[in-house]
Amino acid sequence: MSVKKIKIYTISILKLLLLSLCFFSCRDEVELLEPNQITKVSTVVAEEKKVHQDLTSFGSISYSKKNDVAAQVQGTIEFLYAKEGESVKKGQLLARLTNVQLEIQQEQAKNSLNSAESAVFLAETKLQEARLSVESRLLAIEKTELEIKQQQLELVDLEKNLEDSLQLYEIGGVTTAEIESKKLAISAKQATLEILNKELVTSQLGFRESDLIANGIVPAESPQERLEQFVQLNTRTYTAELQAAYSNLFNAEKNLDSMNKLMQELFIKSPSDGVVGAVYFHQGEFVPENEKIFTLMDVSPAHAVFYVQEEDMGGITIGSPVTVELPSCNLCFQTKIAEISPVVDLQTGNLTLKAEVENSKLEVKPGMFVKCIVPKKEQHSLPTIPKTALVSFSNDGDSQVFLVKKSMAVKTNVKIAQEKDGTLWISDGIKPGDIIIDSPSPFLKEGTNVSE
Repeated sequence: MSVKKIKIYTISILKLLLLSLCFFSCRDEVELLEPNQITKVSTVVAEEKKVHQDLTSFGSISYSKKNDVAAQVQGTIEFLYAKEGESVKKGQLLARLTNVQLEIQQEQAKNSLNSAESAVFLAETKLQEARLSVESRLLAIEKTELEIKQQQLELVDLEKNLEDSLQLYEIGGVTTAEIESKKLAISAKQATLEILNKELVTSQLGFRESDLIANGIVPAESPQERLEQFVQLNTRTYTAELQAAYSNLFNAEKNLDSMNKLMQELFIKSPSDGVVGAVYFHQGEFVPENEKIFTLMDVSPAHAVFYVQEEDMGGITIGSPVTVELPSCNLCFQTKIAEISPVVDLQTGNLTLKAEVENSKLEVKPGMFVKCIVPKKEQHSLPTIPKTALVSFSNDGDSQVFLVKKSMAVKTNVKIAQEKDGTLWISDGIKPGDIIIDSPSPFLKEGTNVSE
């Protein structure tokens, strides 16, 4: 016999042996699944449950507001009263700066104010003296007028006396020397009157109605009011000086007030309640003007920031409920969506959502990882079974299970609508109340009698 034939016979014998082994091994299993034999199985009842449509997203905690506290004036940090991570209240002192130049300017402003106050006092005194001087001049004018009247009366008396003396002179009763003496007395009186009239005209300068009119003042009817008008007219220079002094005083006060406000800017205070997120300078360092020293974060409440694809935004609006979970703190908050970004990110297609998180105890810190769950409004119910009940699984949603009908295993096609945590929602193939074989044996065949 040739070698080739020997090989063929050997292969044939091996195949027969393999077939025999398979036959006897399968025969035992087949005997277990014979139709007349009842197979014990584990079963579950298909329960109707709402389809799990909650939207789950992940994000992080962010502060609700941020304040950068900057130095309005330059200076050197003398004291720091707050550290990173500390909670601060509105108006609380955070740091104190020193600025020698501002201190010098403040002292100069104080000296200027003192000088301005002295100048005002001096101008007021001069104006008061000027008013007294004007009143004195008015009295002098009245006195001169009275003297003129008196001299006029005396002149009339002298003239009458001379007339009488001339009559006596004609009859020899008065000497020529006496007549000449009387004429000389009359000339002297007339000269005195002329001098007084000149003095009156001179002293009346600035106290005439024409002077009021020339300066745009309508003469008053009342003598007392007209007197006040003359006083004001003749004290204008001193009044102007007083006004200038008041103006300088006002400017000095404003300058000192500005310097005091600048000095107050050396005391850095918190503009709001919050947590010190960052400190950018240390004690003894120089801080330029408008350079930020602190960053304050308002984390009560905080915001959970997460992202949702635009196609998943159906039914989600501001005010929609959301559950925020913080695994690191073992915290869970029920809250609402406070903000929705009006713009979709072109690269990711995401919308940014913010949910307010109560944080009165300041347990929640910015940057913490969060899990956000947004329940959808529209939900419907489907029968559910455990995933272990599947006989076969298909990615296109069509799978198979064994139903128990009349104590018999019946293979049925099912369509899986959703899966979560080992539970399957079935949209087609079974109905609520159906009995399903759980964890079926791979050798279980359709038609086999089964019992629990």
